[in-house]
Amino acid sequence: MHKKNPKRPGNGKAIYLFCLARADTPKRIDGLGIDGRSPLSLWRRDAIVAVFSRVSRTDFHGPAEEEPLEDLAWLGPRAQHHAKVIMNMMRYSPVLPTRFGTLFSSLQQLEKLMEKHQEKVLRFFDHVEAREEWVVKAWMKRTEIRAALLSRAQEAQEHPPAASPEARHLHEQRLRMSVEKEINVRARDLCKQVAADLARYASDFRDRPIQPAYKSDEEGDMIANWAFLVRCTERAAFHERIKEANAVHGPVGVCFECSGPWPPCSFVPSLEADPDA
Repeated sequence: MHKKNPKRPGNGKAIYLFCLARADTPKRIDGLGIDGRSPLSLWRRDAIVAVFSRVSRTDFHGPAEEEPLEDLAWLGPRAQHHAKVIMNMMRYSPVLPTRFGTLFSSLQQLEKLMEKHQEKVLRFFDHVEAREEWVVKAWMKRTEIRAALLSRAQEAQEHPPAASPEARHLHEQRLRMSVEKEINVRARDLCKQVAADLARYASDFRDRPIQPAYKSDEEGDMIANWAFLVRCTERAAFHERIKEANAVHGPVGVCFECSGPWPPCSFVPSLEADPDA
């Protein structure tokens, strides 16, 4: 801990926090803060260190009720820079990454958080050390699978549907509902099986929210979104299992995409700050 406090940010200024790391890191860190002007800085408190920069609050809350965080052109490059700073710090220490836009009114408020949660943060470092977060998303070609199952169900009927249009329509609706139920059951069972297999190479696992589909019908719908905390020594085996899963399930319309390594954002514990932080 520093013997004397540095100059506090003035009116309209704030402390932008990128991440926390172990204190036995380099004494300084090169690079610029989130605004592209202020330098990156380190603030040590006993066994942990904060990576931060000074910013103007108006960078995140415009003077005329503007919301920069809703502007994708503004947000995109800054979010990438936020991740880049954290990834750079990961070369020296396990990190506890913070969300983009985490602000504190002063270094004093940041230090209070560090002091209050130091033991929790240190346990987290132990949990993620020598491990990487890998995100795996499962995609299903639902339209293609639905058409195949529906055709198969229609061919398997022992009796043709009734002749009246109303009866045929009702029969078709029931058939489609049955096929949709079968697809959902297949997707659930398959994902459960693959997730359990991949989890054997990870020390932790998280289900992430299913994101809105951004692929075409031909490419598929997302049916699973997972985060695995993979031991570095198991990385090759983990990726080999994904490759094997794609070889087995790809021909029937399900594929698995893996991205990473990422900072362990999916596994960060809750650190409640004081109301005026």
